[in-house]
Amino acid sequence: MKYSLSAETNKLDQLITELKGKYKLLYDAVQPIPYIRDRMFCVDKVFVEGGIEYFEKTSGTTSNDIWKPLASYRHLYDMVGYKSKRQILEGDPGYGKSTLTLQLAYDWCNNNSNSPISKVKVLIFLRLRQLGGVQSIYEAISRFILAKDSKLSENDVKTLLNNSDSVLLILDGYDEYPDQDNMDTDVSLIIKKEILRDIDVILTTRSFKLPKHRAPQTSRVRLRGFDETARDQYIRKAVVVDNNDDEIKKIKLTLKQNPFLEICAKFHCFLLCSLI
Repeated sequence: MKYSLSAETNKLDQLITELKGKYKLLYDAVQPIPYIRDRMFCVDKVFVEGGIEYFEKTSGTTSNDIWKPLASYRHLYDMVGYKSKRQILEGDPGYGKSTLTLQLAYDWCNNNSNSPISKVKVLIFLRLRQLGGVQSIYEAISRFILAKDSKLSENDVKTLLNNSDSVLLILDGYDEYPDQDNMDTDVSLIIKKEILRDIDVILTTRSFKLPKHRAPQTSRVRLRGFDETARDQYIRKAVVVDNNDDEIKKIKLTLKQNPFLEICAKFHCFLLCSLI
């Protein structure tokens, strides 16, 4: 079915409105201390940038392959379309992959001109742990992003994405994706670049769980964790009320004196510990 230009424009506006409505629910509900729901923040209030680097594959033997520093997450999108329009954002558990993608969603929704995705027209953000048994990417968008009473059909979504000249698809948490072994799902086909070849894709995963089948020349970016300055900034933003210096010193002393697992138990695995 063909749309008139005005009808398609209206549908695209509706899609973007619904996407932003869903993402706001997500990025406004960041819990620095998990399971304590009365301490929820907007991601922009607690986001702290850690170390980040990109993988440079040299010609010839793999012994010369190296990771090089990336100045900031603001250069992240520069790496997506560099070769194959596919990127893996990897890192160890707790290094901030999902938080970073939520920050990107916040930037997009709020038209942040300094964001690496400021020029993206349509952002699709999906958490892969939800997609078990879901074959179609358009079904996933309809089920997990659009409003329950949305008037947009799966076919509308497919048409709009295929006709848009600027789409970024973020697939968060490949290591938690239930259908990793099914090579016929849209997610697998997208990773292999067999469908939706012209859209940009960022896939997040733990470093030890990279997709076995992926498009050649897929770029790789890795989060390295957080240094002392970043940890101090996070404590001030997310943990201590009213920027109390005495409380900040107390928490930092506790972090230094206790092994990682003991800290996690004492603070109910709050995010600061997992960031270290």
